[in-house]
Amino acid sequence: MMTNKKLWMSLLLAASLAVAGCGSDGSDGKDGAAGPAGPAGPAAPAGAALETCTVCHAETRIADVAEFHGLNGSDLIDLQVSNVSVADVGGFPVLSFHVEDADGNPITDLADYEGRLYLAELVPGAAGDADAWLRWSYERTDSSTDHDDDPATADIGPGSFDTTDAADGDYTYTFLTPFADAPDADNVQRVSFRVRILNVTTVPNTSFDFLIADPGTAVSSGKDTVTTNACNACHDPLALHGGGYNETTICVNCHNVNYSGMPANSLGTIEGDFGYMVHKIHAAQAFEALDDAISYEEVTYPQDLRNCTTCHKGPDANNWNMVPTMASCGSCHEISFVDPAPAGFTLHAGGAQTNNQNCTTCHTAVGIRDSHVTENATANNPDLLPGQRKIAYEVDGAVINASDELVITFRILSNGTALDLTALPADLATPGRWPGFLLAWAEAQDGIAAPADFTNTGNSAGQPTSISVDDFALACAAGTCTATVANPFPADATMRTIGLQGYFQQDIAGETVSLHTRSVVVTVTGDTPRRAVVDSAKCAGCHEIFEGHGGNRNLTADGGVEICILCHMVNLTSSGRAADPANLPQATIDALGTDPLTFPEATNNLKDMIHGIHSSHASVRTQIYEFVRNRSGGIYYDWSEVTYPAEPSNCNKCHLSDTYYPEAIPSGALMTTNVTTNGADPMTRDEVSASRDTVPNATDEVITATAAACYSCHTADTVVEHMILNGAGFGTRSEVLGQ
Repeated sequence: MMTNKKLWMSLLLAASLAVAGCGSDGSDGKDGAAGPAGPAGPAAPAGAALETCTVCHAETRIADVAEFHGLNGSDLIDLQVSNVSVADVGGFPVLSFHVEDADGNPITDLADYEGRLYLAELVPGAAGDADAWLRWSYERTDSSTDHDDDPATADIGPGSFDTTDAADGDYTYTFLTPFADAPDADNVQRVSFRVRILNVTTVPNTSFDFLIADPGTAVSSGKDTVTTNACNACHDPLALHGGGYNETTICVNCHNVNYSGMPANSLGTIEGDFGYMVHKIHAAQAFEALDDAISYEEVTYPQDLRNCTTCHKGPDANNWNMVPTMASCGSCHEISFVDPAPAGFTLHAGGAQTNNQNCTTCHTAVGIRDSHVTENATANNPDLLPGQRKIAYEVDGAVINASDELVITFRILSNGTALDLTALPADLATPGRWPGFLLAWAEAQDGIAAPADFTNTGNSAGQPTSISVDDFALACAAGTCTATVANPFPADATMRTIGLQGYFQQDIAGETVSLHTRSVVVTVTGDTPRRAVVDSAKCAGCHEIFEGHGGNRNLTADGGVEICILCHMVNLTSSGRAADPANLPQATIDALGTDPLTFPEATNNLKDMIHGIHSSHASVRTQIYEFVRNRSGGIYYDWSEVTYPAEPSNCNKCHLSDTYYPEAIPSGALMTTNVTTNGADPMTRDEVSASRDTVPNATDEVITATAAACYSCHTADTVVEHMILNGAGFGTRSEVLGQ
């Protein structure tokens, strides 16, 4: 529900935008037009520090960023159900229950809410089958069968709540639908509630498991394999069917083996069954029985599918490897249990099967777990391949000695024991790939003596200096190694930082395995570290491990995101306009043609790039975030295909607390470069490369720091005009700086 404060703020923002000739939300809808990375428009007044965003958008101000992104709480009630029992009265279920909020206060007006009640029974599996939820009754609280009617009023008609004891939070509800079959008193029963408050999108759900023979007492179902919290590591919030369903315990009331919404496939599996359906979607596979109607083949699951415990975190999480079935395995692996196998499927190695009775004969719990092990030890998949080393990096510190040399003290651990890098074991030395250091720094730029962002001035495209660990003499003693680097930074450099990244490769029985390892970043002693903005653990909540650039730069829940900003800094844009036309991949030609000088260029600064990728389907983004990298001939990236599974406006999904506020951006933050150019139109490929070598250029197209953060999601021309009206700069560097 929109509060008076939100409504008032919306009106004020509309008025502000109207001054700039804008609509109320600054968006003209996603039109899909490619457009340039930075929009055309008048430059701000001279100087890059004239942005006045904090006047309205700072914390507690009239257009508070958090308020407009929905980060200041909600108007939802917190529904808690207890003391549930069900009785058979004349063949009709009669439900008794107690309802209160999270603070223990009884909810006395439940009958005023539109909602739905469900009853389901957990039927034990036989002959190798998994236990299965079977829904046996549900009704809306207003006794309607129309899923889209108005919310219920106090007068909800026949079959309504008995509210005699509503003041105590106690209710009874008589269902209008009689028992089809009497439930088994020995089986676990589940009652689920979903209620909706007018104008609130996300709806409170709650469930209660009990035995008919022991009414009022909560029991463990034995079938809670996943959790809503696990889903929300990516989705946050899970909000399905218009936002009405956001708890996994309620999903199974409909999405079970007797679900009527989807037919059975060749396995005899109802494809709407919760486990099968969720596996199939996240594995990006077509539904066999509805191939022409439903396809999730465009889904890109953001981590390894073998990380089963990413989702399986419930009390019964081990069902994934202890109760194998044709449906559960076939929902990820494109195998057929019928012979001949349908097109696109491989016949099961054990031959055709008619039921699940023999699954555990071959597929033991240990065997299933081991077959899902990955080459990366992560929180949700901690084991490694047999014989594989577990590598970890540790950096004690980096100092500048009296000779102006950089001295890095570090360790590389194998299975917890530090390696002597001067005498590597044969299984690491033979493949010959080494980790290395990145050296980043800041120098004066755009009139700022000590910038708050890396510049890596003097290096092409503003990239850090890269040094392999074996590029210089190492001194190792008692497991600790010292690397000494001569002339590492310019004399006036600030915020000097080193990152240990890259990886070893291991020879395991003649096979080469890449040992992707979490990167570690430290600041030179005495220098001010770059500000921290996002949380690696939040990135890992969705990605588990992020393996950037072939696994050279990696983050996990324990850290590592800091390595990204050493390269993805303010002066970096995409390199595709320098690509050789003769070597372009066919996919790039098909999308963009054969002239690299016409290819889209965009910033690759981390904040702009990550916002651009994750906001691709946000309604406020009107420009496609796309670019070409001059790699492997010229790879085209069209990020509009990304469907971010969470709410794009939830800044807390990635950010550390309050770092998304405009006042959190330091005064020394630098402008974002969108296009690197010498000002010529058109440029030659040689000029494109030359301008990258000399960044920052006065002719580069830039956006001032605060506006760049906002523009990476909010790209409509009307919003850009609003930003410019309030001091933002969009134009060449010299124009924005008034030079």
